[in-house]
Amino acid sequence: MWFRFLGRYGLPALTAAVGLLSAQETDWTQHMQQASTAQKRGDYVEAAREYTSVLKLKPDFAPAYLNWGLMQFEQHQYGGAVAHFRTAVRLDSQLGAAWLFEGLSLCQIGDYASALQPLEKARELMPNDLQAARYLGEVYRTLGRYQASAEVLERANKLKPNDPETLYSLAQTYLQLAREQQQKILEVDPGNYRVYEMLAQLYEQQNDLPAAVSEYEEMLRLYPGRSDGHIMLGNLFERMGQSDKAATEYQTVITLNPDSAEALLRLASLDLKEHRTDAALTKARRVLDVNSHSALARKMAGQCLLANGQLREAIEQFQLAIQANPSDASNHFLMAKALRQAGDSAKAEGEMSTFETMTRQSEEATTARARRLQNALAKTHLAAGETPTRQ
Repeated sequence: MWFRFLGRYGLPALTAAVGLLSAQETDWTQHMQQASTAQKRGDYVEAAREYTSVLKLKPDFAPAYLNWGLMQFEQHQYGGAVAHFRTAVRLDSQLGAAWLFEGLSLCQIGDYASALQPLEKARELMPNDLQAARYLGEVYRTLGRYQASAEVLERANKLKPNDPETLYSLAQTYLQLAREQQQKILEVDPGNYRVYEMLAQLYEQQNDLPAAVSEYEEMLRLYPGRSDGHIMLGNLFERMGQSDKAATEYQTVITLNPDSAEALLRLASLDLKEHRTDAALTKARRVLDVNSHSALARKMAGQCLLANGQLREAIEQFQLAIQANPSDASNHFLMAKALRQAGDSAKAEGEMSTFETMTRQSEEATTARARRLQNALAKTHLAAGETPTRQ
C-alpha cells in the first residue's frame, strides 16, 4: 500500500527532468540516469553507487536525495530514508514528495509526532494530493487530534469522493470524536441519563442483554418520562423473547404519548404475532389517523386485513405502502400473496418477480459492500493506535 505511489512522486518525473539538462552536465546526468535505471530494475547496490557519484559531482541536487530516499523507503530502511528526505527538503523546500515520504518514513518507525510537520508541509505544497491529505488526517487521529483529522479527511473525500480508505478513516475519526464527547458527558454530569444509555448500548454490542436491560431499567427509574428509553428496553425484551414485558414498555410510551407511532406499531406487531389481528389493525389505523403516509402502518394494516381474509382492502393497503416506500421489497411480497389469494395470478407473478429482483439486487449490493469493506480494511494504514505496515 505504502509503495504504490513511488513512481508518481519519484523516478518518472525526475528521469524526464534529467533529459532537459545541458550538455555541459553530461557526466553527472549520466550517473543519474544509470541510478534511476538500476533502481527501476531493483539493483539497489548499483543505484546507491550511482547516486553517490551524482552527489560527488553535484552535491546540491535535491532530486538525487529524493530518489535515494525513495529507494531506501522501499527497502524498509526508514532511518536512512528520513536523512535523505531531510537533505532533499533542505536543498529544495518546495519538493512536496520529499516532505510526504519523510512523514511516511517517520510513521513507519512509530514517530507520529515528528511525522506531523513534514506531512503538514506536504499538504501545504500539494493541496490537491489525496495521499498527502489522507495520511495527514490519519496521523492527526493517531495523535488524538480528532477535529483536525475530520477536517483534513473531509477535504480528502472531496478530492476523491467515496474512496473506501478515506471513508473508513473518516468513520474511525468520527467514532473517536463521539467517544470524546461521551467522555465529556461523564465529566460534566456522571448521573445524566445518557451515561446509562451509553452503557446499555455498549453491553448490547457485546450481546450482554441482561446487563443492558439493567442499565435501561436504572435509567428509567431515575428518568421515567424518557419514551426513547422505554422503546429501547422494550426492544431488548423482544430480543430476549419476553413479549409481555416488551408490551408493558410500549404501553408506557402510549401513556406518555398517545400518538407515538413507533410504540403503536410495535404493539401491533406483537398483537399480530399472537393472531390478535383486530387489535393490531386498530393500532395501525390510529397511526394512519395521524400520519396517512406511514408506509409501516399501511403494511401492518394490510397484513391484518390479509389475515382476516379481507383481500380487496389488503391489496389497497399494500398498494399505498408501496407508493409510500417503493424500496421495501417485502411490500411486493405481501402484495403478491394477497393477489394470489384473490385469484389474480398474473399480477401476483409480476409482484413476486419484482420482489425477487429487489432482493437479489440488495444481496448483490450487500456482497459488494462487504467486499469493498474487506479490501479497505486490508489496505487501511495507520488504523487507530496501530503502526503502519506494508500491505
